Amino acid sequence: MGAEHVARLRRARDLLTAKGYDTRDTVLTCYSGAGFTAELGAEPGSDVRLITLDDLYA
Repeated sequence: MGAEHVARLRRARDLLTAKGYDTRDTVLTCYSGAGFTAELGAEPGSDVRLITLDDLYA
């Protein structure tokens, strides 16, 4: 999974915000069994949460 997946989630959040939904506490979460690109892991303090298989089965 890469930045394009997060961009799609951000777009969905922005559309919901435009419709009047409160999205201030939204956490964008990606689940992957194959891993994530390095660019996704390099966003400290981001609104994105990355969940791997190890996270699920820990």
